[in-house]
Amino acid sequence: MLAVIASVVKPILKLGEVIQRKEKHLTDLKVFEHDLKLIEIEVRHRKAYDDSLHKEFMKVMKRRGDLVRHDPGSVYLKAIKNRCHDEVLRELPDEEFYIPPQH
Repeated sequence: MLAVIASVVKPILKLGEVIQRKEKHLTDLKVFEHDLKLIEIEVRHRKAYDDSLHKEFMKVMKRRGDLVRHDPGSVYLKAIKNRCHDEVLRELPDEEFYIPPQH
């Protein structure tokens, strides 16, 4: 029975694509974490945080910004949020509530 439900739901939700995007994103996050660890190790080795390490750190942080912008979960969560918001508005429209005037 579960297999039947999954065979119907899976194409609708495109779980395979979602999983692949999330796996790629997770891999990118692990590389980001690794790059930060390398900078940390180099700072400890040199006992200094110089301009070259700062430049490397800024490159890694720029990549982090790209990762946040391309987070596959954010689009999916926005779609769910919008769908829930619309459903609440259908069930509980603004006209159903008394909102006192502001002074």
